[in-house]
Amino acid sequence: MRMPGSESGSNYEITKLVLKGLLPMIEYIVSVPNVSPKGALFFKDVLTKTIKHRENTQTRRNDIIDLIIDQIDSKKAEEDVNVFESEFEEDAALDMSNVKKTADNFDKERTLVSNAFLLFIAALDTTSSTLTFIIHFFMKHPEVQEKARDEIMEIIGPKEKVTFDHIQSLKYLDNVIYETLRHAHPFAQILERECTKDYIIPGTEYVVRKGEIVNFSFLYERMRKENESFYNSGEYDPDNFDASNNPDTFSFLGFGQGPRNCIGKRYAMISIKIALVSILRSFQVVKTENTKEKLEQFKFLAGAEVPFYALPLVEMEE
Repeated sequence: MRMPGSESGSNYEITKLVLKGLLPMIEYIVSVPNVSPKGALFFKDVLTKTIKHRENTQTRRNDIIDLIIDQIDSKKAEEDVNVFESEFEEDAALDMSNVKKTADNFDKERTLVSNAFLLFIAALDTTSSTLTFIIHFFMKHPEVQEKARDEIMEIIGPKEKVTFDHIQSLKYLDNVIYETLRHAHPFAQILERECTKDYIIPGTEYVVRKGEIVNFSFLYERMRKENESFYNSGEYDPDNFDASNNPDTFSFLGFGQGPRNCIGKRYAMISIKIALVSILRSFQVVKTENTKEKLEQFKFLAGAEVPFYALPLVEMEE
């Protein structure tokens, strides 16, 4: 959202954003929007027109807009039994038993725009940056790239149409994404949570009081070299997340954990896997003369510069 060279990505704007994080009081002196006002207004206008068009024409595309409209318009009590696809989703489930049914009072336009805008911001930079990091590790560890390609060819094939079931079956690719995020993350370095009840830290006499804010540092260097929760924590090895190696899921914070985990995790996993399937079925990614051995992430922006060649597999076979 703050592209280098753009108005919102200028050195002046980035400096203001950093100072705002360090000194929140600065916003009382100078305006520091989280996103470009021009871009935000454009996005709001597009979404508003789309919502009105859907309502007037009854058009459906089964996307995030339709899903939110359906949820808001639903008048039935939510008494369905929840079925979770994974332990991660079960841990993330919020207790809504005490939430009043206020669907009739929702501002539909504001709800749609804010949620869609959140997913748009949270999804684009993070998924594209994670893809960049994966490409780097594929070049550095060609055996991982080859294993991921083998899984794709076995489950999907070289030219078959990709389905949702195919994507869900690519378990090694899941592990590649998790392991990449264990070593490099697009944005966050700290997670912040509010304690909901007094909690004694095991093995100590220290009590975290209800209402206190707790910060969790990602500390990726420590996670790689000292974390006994992964059988080969010192190396880039997707098998660290293989179920047979009993990984401790709460030692991995790539998408957060618990009820306030990443809202876009499922979208991110699906979109990244689809992109990797498209790349690996047709190309071998290899280093160029400008490719660096160590991944160097941008300081105040998501992502990194990772030069690479994409060699067509057909040419390599010939």
